[in-house]
Amino acid sequence: MNFNEYTTIEDWFCAQPQINGKDYVSQYNCIKAILDPIQDEIKSVVAKIDPTTYLNAHGRSHIKMVIEKITMLLNHNELNLSMYETYLLLLASQFHDIGHIYNGRDKHAKDAGRIISMINHQLLNAVDKKIIFDIASAHSGKDNPIGKLPVIDTISNEKIRYRLLSAILRLADELADGTERASNFLLELDEGKGQIPEESKIFHVFSHCLNSYYVDFESHEVLMKFFLYKEHVLEKFKKKTEDVFLIDEIYNRTLTTFTECLYYNRFVPESIRLNSVYVEIKFLTSEYPFLDFCDPIKFKIEEQGYPTLSSRNIFEICKNDLVKDGIKIDGQYVFNKL
Repeated sequence: MNFNEYTTIEDWFCAQPQINGKDYVSQYNCIKAILDPIQDEIKSVVAKIDPTTYLNAHGRSHIKMVIEKITMLLNHNELNLSMYETYLLLLASQFHDIGHIYNGRDKHAKDAGRIISMINHQLLNAVDKKIIFDIASAHSGKDNPIGKLPVIDTISNEKIRYRLLSAILRLADELADGTERASNFLLELDEGKGQIPEESKIFHVFSHCLNSYYVDFESHEVLMKFFLYKEHVLEKFKKKTEDVFLIDEIYNRTLTTFTECLYYNRFVPESIRLNSVYVEIKFLTSEYPFLDFCDPIKFKIEEQGYPTLSSRNIFEICKNDLVKDGIKIDGQYVFNKL
């Protein structure tokens, strides 16, 4: 898509005229205005539900970052979304984390449907609510949520690429991290004062140190750059049942990013796939930030060697096709049929 002078896909969308008498822009702006005050309450509500959890940004500032990353993923000539697809994708972005308002992180993707259902049908009809829920709820989970959606469908006489839209939102959400998402002021106040619960501090420090999270389609690579302060490198952070160093958390999270890129690659054209993650970690001191106290760490995550499968059992891999009513369609099955 070509956004020309527009900063984001949202800016481009809001500048477009009505299409066939459908004022998608007014509807989007009205729904966004309804959601804004709800988004502002997410962090405080989750902290009340679970005092050990203090989320990094999941409200309006996070959605803004998600839309910026969607823009990055679409800012090339390989892919064009219709106004209707753009409308659905932007609304899915607005709704994707709003389910936190009910039960915190637990089932938040599914709980988004409760807010979607509350929107007046004059603003959002039942069909659009279903599509938006399907796209938004596929942004999390490891049970192949995008693969369960249709590849493509025709809704209101328009083509909707369900899996493509869901893959873009899911990866944009993964990429929407960085310094702006951390509670940076509370981190500075937090020296021994417990301003941020110990179980949440690692997530804020990770975001605080992540300076750049960039997609380079020329190299088909995600570029991640971190600047780490000595005090954070020396500290161990509580994470579930263990204590971890920040370096090790970065290794873990960059592997997650690579995994999300591989999942995204299943549902997008080959020309815009992302095949590797390049990571650079630099070290600084608070007193003399222009001096490195350790040599930089640089590494690239990419697939190597001969591909492997999680299982060598064809009946597990192709269960839907090769197992009927609990019976394997194997040689004995075919023999018995004949």
